[in-house]
Amino acid sequence: MLVDVALEEETGESVRLSSLQALTNLSVMEHHHNHYTRIIQKLYDFLDGQNSGIRLQAAKILVNLSCNPELVPHMLAAKVRSSLIHKIHFDLYLNPELIPPMLAAKVRSFFILKIQVDLSCIRNLCLTGWQPR
Repeated sequence: MLVDVALEEETGESVRLSSLQALTNLSVMEHHHNHYTRIIQKLYDFLDGQNSGIRLQAAKILVNLSCNPELVPHMLAAKVRSSLIHKIHFDLYLNPELIPPMLAAKVRSFFILKIQVDLSCIRNLCLTGWQPR
């Protein structure tokens, strides 16, 4: 239900933020993680949004989910714009109080891993002779 509210395009920002806060709390417990697979891509999209509260909750959820090895493939398969990585780093640099230091380090580490995996996949495609159309 909370995932549906967060995914719904017509959901207002205050309701979306409230649902993401609840999802953040639930994401601490691994037995709820099976409900998150269909929202992972949207969480990355939220990180690129204008609302800092929604960005923060999305980052917290992604960090919590990244602790579950079963969800890491889903997280690495999601598409993330490279500009987002720079934006997150810039946000953390300008507003370090937004995210506790330990969480900020985990967020940075996760996105560095994501970039490395994406680059590795691109490199492997190039080595196999794949050409973009």
